[in-house]
Amino acid sequence: MDSAKQEEHKEKLAYIDKRVENNLEVIDFFFADSEVVTKKITDTSKKKVLYGVAYLDNSVDINLLNRDVLKLIRSHVSKGSSRALVISELEDSIANIIAVDTLDEAMDFLVQGFVVFFAEGSEKAWVMELRKFPQRSVQEPESEVQARGPKLGFTEVIGENTALIRRSIKSSELKFKTFIIGTKSRTIVEVAYIESLVEQDVLKEIIDRLETIKTDVVTGTGQLVEFITDHPSSPFPQTLRTERPDKVAANLLEGRVGIIVDGHPDAIILPAPLPLFFQTLDEYNTPWIFGSLLRLIRWFSFIVAMFLPGFYIAIISVNYEILPLEMLVVISESRSKVPFPPLIEAVLMEVTIEILREAGIRLPGALGQTIGIVGAMEFMKMIKKMQEANSDPLALGKRFRAKYFQVFQEIDWREHYPYADLNIDVRVNIPRFGVIN
Repeated sequence: MDSAKQEEHKEKLAYIDKRVENNLEVIDFFFADSEVVTKKITDTSKKKVLYGVAYLDNSVDINLLNRDVLKLIRSHVSKGSSRALVISELEDSIANIIAVDTLDEAMDFLVQGFVVFFAEGSEKAWVMELRKFPQRSVQEPESEVQARGPKLGFTEVIGENTALIRRSIKSSELKFKTFIIGTKSRTIVEVAYIESLVEQDVLKEIIDRLETIKTDVVTGTGQLVEFITDHPSSPFPQTLRTERPDKVAANLLEGRVGIIVDGHPDAIILPAPLPLFFQTLDEYNTPWIFGSLLRLIRWFSFIVAMFLPGFYIAIISVNYEILPLEMLVVISESRSKVPFPPLIEAVLMEVTIEILREAGIRLPGALGQTIGIVGAMEFMKMIKKMQEANSDPLALGKRFRAKYFQVFQEIDWREHYPYADLNIDVRVNIPRFGVIN
């Protein structure tokens, strides 16, 4: 791109030229080799360009553009109507139409999917919202399924997401503050809050941090979190992210703040104290005693998951004398064929679980199911080897005793275990079908 010509056209961004052709020329220059379409509407009798439009192909509703804009303008041109009458008719037929004073501002609206309209002899341009981006329907998020309550999830269109929140909170105190972040991506970010419930100091701090973000591109909510949190390098979550509009609405009603990013089907909730991560909306749709019990179970599971591996390593490696003799003998027999110390065994187990979990999430559906079946086959081989070694680290004997107590008393489990016929039951649930790109 010619630098001298670029500087010349940059100077023209500070105003709207009275000539339609000059404005369209600047747009064509900056959006060369892109999907921007410019059209001139000419008075054939006078051979003069009277009006012009610019829009992104595949980002506007072409039917509305032809019916409410182009057809209307051509009709007035053929009748010889005045510019004022044409603009008045457009303002009546288009719900969202805004006048702008600079070409730079008009181009900002253009890249967001608006249609830009120019009139010969006018120092203003008009931007009209006729956007129609490719989008998917509203569905329940697969990662946050709940038994009771709405079956709705965010989409990639920010307007739909704010409407879903508004559907849950029908109050004039629900506010949405808009930011444009990213010098290249020009990403729309909405901050949602309830004016009478939010802590004003917290809201001000969030707004100040968003206003100070200097970046070219916002790739998602994860990147935005790194800009606004105190410790972006911390492995612990400092904000809560959700794909459910009802969850965002519930947190807004508790005085928190929600952040929505255009193009991403999730929202950020903050501040996010630790107990917030153990709450689900199912608890609010069940009697309080059952909801409290479910929350206590989550806390108990969290504590067990945090401390059980370390407790197991400490007991087996160092403080084995605190175990009853019978249990110590069983553990010693089960570990006699394991070639790794307890620490390495626990680490390998955690890593293997994470690898299988990531494979199930990241790989395409068909391949992910194959991985699950192959994993089950490998697990079956591992059980066969444990049977050959007469080792029962999975405590299958205890499960057999709990389910078939009478039979367990009549047999010697250690003699029968190596020859027991064990089967792995694999159940695959396909929530929806899609296209693998």
